[in-house]
Amino acid sequence: MRVLLLVLLLVGAAVCSCPDAGPAHMDDLNMIVAFSLDGFNKLTQGSIPVLVSQIQAMKFDDINTELDLLITTVDLEITSMVMSEMDISEFSVSTNEADGTIGIFLGDSDLQLSFNWGYQETGFPYISDHGTGTATVTGLTASISSLTRVDQTCGNLVFAFESYSIDFGKITIALDGGASALYSLVLNTFISLMEDLFADTLSDMLAEALLEAINSGGMTADWYHVLAGDVGLDQRYIDPGFHVLDGYIGLYYTSYGYPLAEGEDWPERTHPAPLPDIVNNDDFQMILSNNAFNTIFSAANHNGILSGDIAYSTVTNPMFKSYLMTTAVASVCPGLYDAYPDSALALHLTPTIDPVLTFMPSAGYLNITGTVDVSVDYGSLSDNVHAFQIGLSYGMAMTPDVWQNEFNWGNETTVSWNASPYNSTAWAISSEYGDLHLDTPQSQQLLMMLSALGVAPFVSQFTHDDAPFFGIQGDFFEYDLAKAFFDGPTTLVATIPLKDY
Repeated sequence: MRVLLLVLLLVGAAVCSCPDAGPAHMDDLNMIVAFSLDGFNKLTQGSIPVLVSQIQAMKFDDINTELDLLITTVDLEITSMVMSEMDISEFSVSTNEADGTIGIFLGDSDLQLSFNWGYQETGFPYISDHGTGTATVTGLTASISSLTRVDQTCGNLVFAFESYSIDFGKITIALDGGASALYSLVLNTFISLMEDLFADTLSDMLAEALLEAINSGGMTADWYHVLAGDVGLDQRYIDPGFHVLDGYIGLYYTSYGYPLAEGEDWPERTHPAPLPDIVNNDDFQMILSNNAFNTIFSAANHNGILSGDIAYSTVTNPMFKSYLMTTAVASVCPGLYDAYPDSALALHLTPTIDPVLTFMPSAGYLNITGTVDVSVDYGSLSDNVHAFQIGLSYGMAMTPDVWQNEFNWGNETTVSWNASPYNSTAWAISSEYGDLHLDTPQSQQLLMMLSALGVAPFVSQFTHDDAPFFGIQGDFFEYDLAKAFFDGPTTLVATIPLKDY
């Protein structure tokens, strides 16, 4: 089953200038990495669950400061800070074509930081105390103006914020522990000063966390550059920043090809070496990380691409309809068939999958877990009856390919897939018609059919109107020989051979 699953997001396709190129040896390769504005909005808004999960997994730097408690002074240390809760209820992206800026807005958001605290008086009698605490922020708003690119080592590209503003509606500190008489005496003052401390430091902490998550989710640190025989590629940015175009957000840069002197190579990378024994050195190699995958699929799930109502009322094959009700569904839920024995009933399946996929231990396998609501139409089409809900987990063997479309601004490079479901399992969640039986041979056949028929409708493509595009202008790559494959359980590799000049 061939399913176009996603558009390969080549956010960080350009790499920084390494050795000085000297005179150009081959034709210039002018490149554009272009996103449609609608696709950019859908991607960023839909990636919130992954963004939140990344921030919650981060460890924040400790805070060490001196507090004046009026009757004494203490050295305060706040350690082991983690984002225990985070709820982003409003998120939007705006563009200004006139000045070429991109704005990101987070509104009416709540979060909670958990931490350990401890202090010691700076003078005699050096009373110390410690405990745990939380900092709860409600009504948070954040405005970010424009992402800029920061060139680091060869093959590594990151983003930075030009400016940002983070405001807090209210910060509430709650502390546990504290056994000393001093703690009881100065508790209210202590809490008030800690609220001021977090108000002063939390903006920078959150901005750094957001930026780190964007760079990780945007896969900008997951690129490698492979030599093309005895030819080096020097890719240089035409100018910094994003370009907000008519309907697109673009990144411009240019490349020069030049011969390497005998024995010359790129400077030592800070990244691991390119994957060995997979592609020859005539390929331009692009690597997509597990985290970037989850960002893409979270965006797809948010925009309804990974869920929807699969109605079989349009199925005209009477044998298929009969099988669904009299064999498969009757086996799973006998009570439903007893109540509605008409084999011509229309069966409706509404799947909802989790936004984050799991890479299986074997390379090239993904696991999707979600729920399926099953209902039937009886009598008129308006008589839709909910029957039962099951949890469903199924794997997919993914075989990726790369293909291109020509546009007036360049080529669109896309990854398409052959997806083969396997290893379906299910469990009962609820039923309005008695017990569910999910371990019979007929039930297992139904589960496999749900996997096979379900993947096709709700795993689909971003259309050209709202797709993030990767555009290349220039005649440098052998697009017809491009390919993609998995290397290990967490890495997708796409290769596009370079033309032999």
